[in-house]
Amino acid sequence: MSLFSKQKTPPPPPNGTEEYHPIWSNFEFLFLTNFKLIPFFLPSIVAMGLFLAFGGGLFLLAAMVLLLPAGPAVCAMYDVSYQLCREVPKHERRGFFASYRLNLKQGISTMAVQLPVIFLLLMLLLIQGEKPLWVTLCLILGSVILLAFSILAFSQTALVELPLLQIWNNALFLIPLTHWRSLVPAVVHLLYLAVLYQWLGWAFLLFLFLGPAMLIAWSANTLWPGLEPILIRGDDQ
Repeated sequence: MSLFSKQKTPPPPPNGTEEYHPIWSNFEFLFLTNFKLIPFFLPSIVAMGLFLAFGGGLFLLAAMVLLLPAGPAVCAMYDVSYQLCREVPKHERRGFFASYRLNLKQGISTMAVQLPVIFLLLMLLLIQGEKPLWVTLCLILGSVILLAFSILAFSQTALVELPLLQIWNNALFLIPLTHWRSLVPAVVHLLYLAVLYQWLGWAFLLFLFLGPAMLIAWSANTLWPGLEPILIRGDDQ
């Protein structure tokens, strides 16, 4: 039985002779798309900043809840990125906000199912004093696995039409099935979040001008060689 069913975006026509790279050939487009993506993260980041500055469970709760609208936005960015990877012609591409509306329910649900784990990892991160080794290991390994799950779940939502439970179940199996490719962007995402946490001022500028759109596009480009054979095999069965 295939992991996937109907693809949301039809396969592109054969490549032309012009040299093409999904990221560098679309750098200006991704730069501008980043400004469509970041408003969905800013409320949660502001609430988290207030929590770190003043404490208070209300700010932390707000930061968690305000992450929910970012779920469909992440799906939309993966959709845009995979269309670039597949060289879908401009006139056939689905736009960011059209994809946001299409993936609204699944994106919010996929973000919601991750919130308890995000909360637990934040509690481990915020332990005062020197952390025991087991806490540090749980924090790192848990974050990498969660990010790999998140990347693959949002990728499936962008690429194929599947029930939510199957998407979440597939996300775990796809980690080894894609030859562990998802662990590379997961580690890079974790390093990016660590920089954002440690050096908020400078990292915010990076977040604002290059940040998540470029990171998601790079992740999609890294994952696509592993996902493409599975999608093709799923269509042929």
